[in-house]
Amino acid sequence: MLTETITWHEVAEQMPDADLTVLIRLADDESEPVWIGWWDGERWYDALGTVVEVVRWAELPVGEARDGTAGVSPSARQTRDGADAKEE
Repeated sequence: MLTETITWHEVAEQMPDADLTVLIRLADDESEPVWIGWWDGERWYDALGTVVEVVRWAELPVGEARDGTAGVSPSARQTRDGADAKEE
């Protein structure tokens, strides 16, 4: 079994990189509160390209790597790459 933890960020405290696709929690939709969307640096959009009000966001789950092991999230990959670059 592969398990991933999703960390939700409050938009009042932290924003994702612009144009990075993330999970979003909409402010006013209780029937389907979680969507895929992105922040363009000025506004939030859902997967349909509609401007939406977002209260929280999270990185997309990475899923399984081709070899069957857990994949590496974009932020973890950036951290690892940065650490690797310093070690060289």
